[in-house]
Amino acid sequence: MGASLNVPDLRSALVQENRDEFLRQVIKNGRGNMPAFSRDFSEAQLDRIIKLVRGFADESSRQTQARSPNR
Repeated sequence: MGASLNVPDLRSALVQENRDEFLRQVIKNGRGNMPAFSRDFSEAQLDRIIKLVRGFADESSRQTQARSPNR
């Protein structure tokens, strides 16, 4: 779905290199095709969403390592 909306993969360096505060602002205020969610999530929920987004990179890294022929 994200590709059809022309948004970056949440596992990508483009997303993961951003600071948590930037991700928080994007979630709250929206950006491009993404709507704002400031009314939908509490600060604690935003913390959990950011932690989830960070976890996508960790999971992607583990999957890449598991497929590596050198392991």
